[in-house]
Parts: sequence; structure tokens; C-alpha cells
Amino acid sequence: MVASVPVQASWEDMDLGVPYGKMSRKDVDRFLGLSRSRGVDMEKEMPKAYQGDAAALSRIFSLSTGFRKMDKMTRVYGNFIFSMFLDMGETKGESTFGEAVAAQPAEVRQRVRDFVYHAITQVPRSQRQELELELRKDFPQVFPADYVYGREDPLFK
Repeated sequence: MVASVPVQASWEDMDLGVPYGKMSRKDVDRFLGLSRSRGVDMEKEMPKAYQGDAAALSRIFSLSTGFRKMDKMTRVYGNFIFSMFLDMGETKGESTFGEAVAAQPAEVRQRVRDFVYHAITQVPRSQRQELELELRKDFPQVFPADYVYGREDPLFK
């Protein structure tokens, strides 16, 4: 039996590290096929990215601009990016992920930041401001002072 994927993510999902909602193995497999069709083999690029390979991170980040609506594949990608952000932040510090984001073209840079920042939108409103301040303080390369969530991007409005 395949687990269903909720249309909307919840605070509980964010707390579990999947701010875009739970995903099934079938959804992940579909996403891996989609990424290959767009020229990025996630199964090969992810290990390189986790070792700090900026080119691999760039290839993974480049997928971000191919999403036009918040469907299952977009949500699977969002969970991948959020997980990378958390894992790399813990193991390598901010610089590896932050420098790779900063090196991207403006559209990709905005999209990747939005995919990560989206987790804050899943937090109860009463906690968002405090979490945002903490996130910006701890990750200034990823979220510089001039970053605005969803700027000119209908995907995150």
C-alpha cells in the first residue's frame, strides 16, 4: 500500500524535517526520474553535494527554477533542499551551502532560499518572527538582510 501525500504540509511535518509534507517512495522515484529528464541525476549528485562539491550543489539548485506550481514533485524537491540545508548546516557549517547559494544566478538564488525559508511558514504564527530572526542570525549567507521570501515569485506567494 502506498502512503498518501497530503496536499498541505503541517507544523508536525516541518518538525519532522519534511516541511512540504510526507512523501512516499513512489513520489521520490518519480522525482528522481523527473530530475534525470531535466539533466540532473540526483542519486549521483547528492553524495557529491554532501561532500561540499559546489558544482554538484549548483546542478541540484538549478532544478529549482523548473517548478511552476506547488505539486507533489515540487514538494519532494522542497523536502530534498530543506534536508540538505539542515544536514549540511550541521555537518559543514553554513559556508558550504551558503556560498553555493550565493554563487547562483539571481533567479536560482531566490528560489533556493525560498524553498528553505518555506519551512518558517509552517511554524505557528506566534513563533515565526523569533524563528526568522534566529535563522537570519545563524545563516546570514543563506538569508542576508535584503532577502525577502517569495519576492516576485508566484510559487511562494
